[in-house]
Amino acid sequence: MGSQAGAKRVLDIEDAIKWACAEELPKKRPAAASALPRLGALLPRHERTVVGPWTRPAGFPEISPMFARGYSTGSIARSGRGGEPDPDALAIEAAILALVGPALLTQGLEEAVVSDIRLPVDAEGALAASFANAANLVLAHGRLGTRPDTGHSNFAVHAKLAPNGKPGVWRTERLTDPLGGERDYENPVKAIRRDLYPEGAFCRIEFEPDPQLVVNDRADYCAWRLALEALAEALSGKLARIAALPPAAALLPWTGEKDGDRPRGLFSPGAERLYSAGEAAMLAVSRARGERRPIGPARQMARARRPAKPAKAMKS
Repeated sequence: MGSQAGAKRVLDIEDAIKWACAEELPKKRPAAASALPRLGALLPRHERTVVGPWTRPAGFPEISPMFARGYSTGSIARSGRGGEPDPDALAIEAAILALVGPALLTQGLEEAVVSDIRLPVDAEGALAASFANAANLVLAHGRLGTRPDTGHSNFAVHAKLAPNGKPGVWRTERLTDPLGGERDYENPVKAIRRDLYPEGAFCRIEFEPDPQLVVNDRADYCAWRLALEALAEALSGKLARIAALPPAAALLPWTGEKDGDRPRGLFSPGAERLYSAGEAAMLAVSRARGERRPIGPARQMARARRPAKPAKAMKS
């Protein structure tokens, strides 16, 4: 991070979360634990003579990882990555933990996640589960440096196969339980003769992947993406050395929407471009309005680069 007074480094909120979760927050030291009590103190009096004055089961040394938290003065308790997390990283973590996922759910998302899926799915339930888990999604993907799967709809359609590996024919039948009650199950049936099957027989069509799983993935992505937007707003002006821009990530990438441009030179060697607080605020407003960064001269030259000349024919 830069050190100039009154200047902030502009980061996309997604990159700011990755920096905080993957690089800074793991520096937290584990809380010191009290010494392990003697095992005998945890048992009834008449059983203490059997165990003896031990603080661990026989055969387990004190350095066993399963008992490490009990030795606050040992080398294991003192081991760690060292240092303290950046205050901005702690502020980002607090904002993530304060997220109220269901409050981020907006109207129209149900139609958006099933826009190209014309199959019966539970979009409402998928969105409710994903937005309830929004904070965990942000933390997990921040630590891993990934994004939720956007889901795809290139379904492979095939018939459900019978045990012999060929497309099966089935019929719903009712089974009576000897202990009481009835239940329906699908029983494979054979043809009476060529192209003639018992009444009620059917072939089951299956999709790969399962349409519901695709909707679940899209719901996770929407919850993660809208959570990033809420975090950028909540952290605006609250960080000391970072100005977090609204996310450049596309909201509905499965519809063809593309990511916006990010600030260039993020975390690259020697990249120390700093922005004043006013410049950072202007960039944040521009990103929130959906304005895109213009193509710079270097990128224009790259696009206009002349193709390589074909190799000369070899003389025979």
